[in-house]
Amino acid sequence: MSKPKFSPGPWHINTASGVQIFPATGASVCELNILEAKEENLANAALIAAAPELYAALDALVNPEEGISVKGVNQRFEEAKAILAKARGEWTAEQILEREG
Repeated sequence: MSKPKFSPGPWHINTASGVQIFPATGASVCELNILEAKEENLANAALIAAAPELYAALDALVNPEEGISVKGVNQRFEEAKAILAKARGEWTAEQILEREG
């Protein structure tokens, strides 16, 4: 399998000047329109920032390593559910900002 070409995660939300998404190193991945409602911007940012985690979770489920246990598969499903909650914006704005630092 080929290595992803996108900036590696985790990606973080920065609200110092508008709403921006930054990878662990380097320039911003994107900036969101600051004229929209703040909650909607943060929900959009949450989805975008979760992209590398969503990719990794889906990749781990679709391409499991040989010999993975049922417990290991179940753990991956639980991790994927948590990442989906993050991506759906089910975390509050405060939780998103707290987790993203």
